[in-house]
Amino acid sequence: MYLGIYDNQWIVETAISFMSGVIFGYFLVQLVISKILGKLNKNNTQYHIKIFLGLGGICFLILYFANDIILALLMMAIISTIIMIPYYIFSGLQNNYIDQLNLHDNRATVLSIFNMGNNILSICSFVFLSIITNVNGLNTFLIVGVFYLLIAICYKNVDLER
Repeated sequence: MYLGIYDNQWIVETAISFMSGVIFGYFLVQLVISKILGKLNKNNTQYHIKIFLGLGGICFLILYFANDIILALLMMAIISTIIMIPYYIFSGLQNNYIDQLNLHDNRATVLSIFNMGNNILSICSFVFLSIITNVNGLNTFLIVGVFYLLIAICYKNVDLER
């Protein structure tokens, strides 16, 4: 215990001790995803992707700079929901793309190829983050937050008709 001194290491240690509560909060927040997706305008999916990627970046940065355990636990509970919304939007875009190419019979194959690309990108990012992360791992929150914000700023509309 650090006798009231708030620093990021203390937050990490406390969050680990409350991990079951974080997981429970995460599952409660996950229940909201379908309601959020239902309320989003289907014609503005590209705008929604930018917004939720930007919100994800902001949440990761808040988690990095948080000196309050309640705020850190709240961010840990809602980050996954915020970053899953663009994932579901992209899944819908992938299925629309497959429909546009008339690849109905090969849908599983094409989705598998998309998934393999996603896995390769994940492995590369995990290797990169493991190389540059310090012992307590908090630099990962900073790097991912900045990366999400950069993607949100630089994101261009995906033209699936080409």
